[in-house]
Amino acid sequence: MLQAGTRRHQPTLVPWTDSLRRLLGKHTKETLLSVVEEWFRNTDTLPHGKADDDDDDDDQSLEVGTLADYELLRQSQVHNVANRIITLDWPKGLTHDQVAMLDLVWLQNRYLTGRTWRVWRLKSDETRPDLHLHMEPAELQKRMRRHFTAYFSRCHIYVSACTLHPTTREETPTIWIRISFYDTSPNIPLNSSNIYLVHFPGSDTILCGSNIRPDVKQFVLQVLVEAFNAATLWEQDLKSKHISSLYQLTLYRDSQGPWSQYRLNEVDANPLAPPSKWPSQEPSKYVTGREASRRIQPIDASIVNERARKVTAKFGNNPLIGPERFQVKIRMPLASSSQNQLWDCKLRFDGKNVSEGLKQLLARGVIDAATMPEWLADISSASTNTITITPEGLEEDE
Repeated sequence: MLQAGTRRHQPTLVPWTDSLRRLLGKHTKETLLSVVEEWFRNTDTLPHGKADDDDDDDDQSLEVGTLADYELLRQSQVHNVANRIITLDWPKGLTHDQVAMLDLVWLQNRYLTGRTWRVWRLKSDETRPDLHLHMEPAELQKRMRRHFTAYFSRCHIYVSACTLHPTTREETPTIWIRISFYDTSPNIPLNSSNIYLVHFPGSDTILCGSNIRPDVKQFVLQVLVEAFNAATLWEQDLKSKHISSLYQLTLYRDSQGPWSQYRLNEVDANPLAPPSKWPSQEPSKYVTGREASRRIQPIDASIVNERARKVTAKFGNNPLIGPERFQVKIRMPLASSSQNQLWDCKLRFDGKNVSEGLKQLLARGVIDAATMPEWLADISSASTNTITITPEGLEEDE
């Protein structure tokens, strides 16, 4: 145990309430212990332990826990970890940074299905040509807090880095921003009043996972513009529940589909080498004789190979990253009309991955490659949820 003989300055504490206890109870034992480990690394979030209400006794000795005490709880139940936090080490409550860390870590562990994320893009101009896209989380937090205090007196901003590990082969580095607005009481605010943002380091892309009130949104946009030294910030017509998908769609827009083999270095290492002179053997038949009449016959190998060739030519061999919803607006003149009347039609695709779904339909022969338009195969590179087809050509909605 640590003996704290002198009291240090403590930030404002959020007292234990039912909502704060519920936030603590959402965590698993592993995530809760990882958060506690971070608390022990910061002097402002160290345990304050039990203390009498008499503040005059400055020499009072406070007995608080150490990180080793929590390491011993790894073999215990999660409620034992939570009880120690509430009753022994942080009985007066948690700081705003601790509450934000609990909230963000919980959100990061359920980001795949938790929220719908919208894409915001930072833009530069002649007056501000250089965007500040490589800031450390502490520097970004400092800038945003400085700008936000000019508009709101009771708000809290917390910024932290996190590397997401999706099912794909590539990790996703992210910086998470949590903005909370408080009333006159120090209690934890409702989740609906929190704003969650995700920035991809080194890129001009920011994701927003909250529905922001219009009277607050303009201030949030202005603070982001000032913090990143941008000229403007505009909302792109692209959203998804998967942050990793948006990461691929926005950062690798020009290297999707068949072009992804060059980004992933999946090309022939020696393209000038002569092909093998040994002829390939003809594959044997599936079944022969009377057994063939009693079994389901496979599709002819030549048809399957031709479909695979067309799939490779249009979509490539790598798994596709695509939106969960894609809408096509068609505005074309009617051929039978002499008054140039336009024919308006909307076509919408929904699924876990529209691009991969179209690829599988082509591989199974449901879609004819000869009649499939090129723009339908380039959904992954469009970086939008809506396109419009007019007599002048293809338009992407912004």
